[in-house]
Amino acid sequence: KGTVVSSIDAAPVPAANVILRWRDDRRVIPVGSKGEFVIGGLVPGKIGELQIDAKGYSMLHVDDIDLEPQPDVQTIEVKLVPTGKISGLVVDASGAPIPRANIRVYDAIDELEKVEGESEGDRREREDDRRRRERNRGRRMVSTRSNAEGVFTMNEVNPGYLRLRAEHSAYKDLRSDAFNLEPSEHVDDLTLTLVTGGRLVVLVTNEADEKMSGVRVVSRFE
Repeated sequence: KGTVVSSIDAAPVPAANVILRWRDDRRVIPVGSKGEFVIGGLVPGKIGELQIDAKGYSMLHVDDIDLEPQPDVQTIEVKLVPTGKISGLVVDASGAPIPRANIRVYDAIDELEKVEGESEGDRREREDDRRRRERNRGRRMVSTRSNAEGVFTMNEVNPGYLRLRAEHSAYKDLRSDAFNLEPSEHVDDLTLTLVTGGRLVVLVTNEADEKMSGVRVVSRFE
């Protein structure tokens, strides 16, 4: 049997969801009003994986539980980390608000390093792959859009060393400076300033200085 509590003050988390994956078994375990749960029918040894989730907390996967032959009833305590909140403003270079900008948060620690000669499309594909892996591990991927006043709010964000990415079709993509978000913290002083992209006109010629058509031009920026 076990209990689900907050990592901050050890208060019970009664509305938690507990799922056991063990061999070919998948069970949804009910959680009581004091955060308690009971799993029966197990044998000594490694019991597989527990997935614990609750609104307002980061999802947790526990896969290192080994049951001893004795006693018959063994207890565990599962500590969930409260999520945080991020809000701010998206503006252009003049300070005017930018509505409908896409904002996404991600772990700066796991940030992808730039690969020499890699295109922006390939880099984004690698980043999408990483996001899928995080989702499979139970990471809550949080994204939102700025409203008509350029204001955005992101709830239930996993604490950690984070960075925001802002995207809008009329502006260059922006990656914010990295910052720490503590459990239950509300970071509300972020301003993301987007700048318009310049236009690059390229004329391609051959050695005889004749214009060439159908040539693929790739631009890379450091």
